[in-house]
Amino acid sequence: MAVTNRISIVQGKDVVVSADGNSITLTSGKPVLKVGATNQQGQALTNRNIEVRFQHENGKLADEPGAPTILPEKAGDPEESDTLRPLDKDGFAAFHLHLPVKLKQDIYLYVKLRDEPQEERGTNLFVMQVKLKSSTNPDEDKVTDLKIVSGDKQGILISGGDDFVPLVVQALSNNVPVPGVVVKFGAAEPVAGFGATGCEITPVNEGVTSSPEAHAAAGVRRGTRPGVFTVTATCNNHSVTFHLALLPEVARLKLVSLPVDTWPDVPAVNPKPCIARLVTASNPGQAWPYATVVIQQPMLSGPVEIQPMTFPYKGNLSEKGELPPVGVHFKRNAPSDSSGTLSYSVTVAGSAEKLKASFPLSISH
Repeated sequence: MAVTNRISIVQGKDVVVSADGNSITLTSGKPVLKVGATNQQGQALTNRNIEVRFQHENGKLADEPGAPTILPEKAGDPEESDTLRPLDKDGFAAFHLHLPVKLKQDIYLYVKLRDEPQEERGTNLFVMQVKLKSSTNPDEDKVTDLKIVSGDKQGILISGGDDFVPLVVQALSNNVPVPGVVVKFGAAEPVAGFGATGCEITPVNEGVTSSPEAHAAAGVRRGTRPGVFTVTATCNNHSVTFHLALLPEVARLKLVSLPVDTWPDVPAVNPKPCIARLVTASNPGQAWPYATVVIQQPMLSGPVEIQPMTFPYKGNLSEKGELPPVGVHFKRNAPSDSSGTLSYSVTVAGSAEKLKASFPLSISH
């Protein structure tokens, strides 16, 4: 039986079919796919249905997270209406699509005129590989800078305590916020000396549209292996980088006290910093940055005093894993052969276990 009816896809800036009919280029976002149908005489068909779906090469429906979807015409419509639409009085059916910025695997668009007695590819049936084109937003060209709002320099323990807070940036054009532009967050990249943590960025390599305040955010899922890593956000070829750390259990950490210079002579009243570094107990050369720590009230021996500081003192580890410094000096009447010590205990946010550091102090004479 000869095929008498035909379908065609209306093309435009958001929908382009290849010359051979084997692929279709769609604009990411929410383009509209419009399908028309005619009989052998070229007259519009009005009493038939068009079926549209996204599928894999093997014909299986593409319904996994991140796959393209077909939106219902209106809330409350039955699910079948997402993929099956009647032709209107002019012989057309419109499908509103929702497409990601990037496809995770090959996806095909299936378009068919329903209830045809004979199927024929390219006539009443199309199966085309989907190619995506980035949506163009003229405001994106205005973005001259990205600014980190929150989420940089975070360090948390691999188990226990708070999760990472979202990574938030603001899109700017000469310091003026730019809403409605797409910011992409990359995957977690380990820094030198550390392996992959398994931390996941959500969404990753997909566009996040900036809010009315021009903010865009991504989440960070806690991984399963300790490490230090970075995440880069980009928009219009401008980028910023977040620095994060997933620390091992406190039982695998220790504090290393950095040397404190001696005082050359009395009076030894000029303060010197006592700084400890958080490192891997089995590898003191591996320091852990960014985590929040609490320094408890130090213990002193000898004629020494602490610079004004309120304890317990809450602060963050530096990029080198160094705790906030505690300033110390000898009392004005201390003899020239004086010595002493400063020691304190520290907790890392998410654990009650205490780590200890001690600093020998002396006046050289």
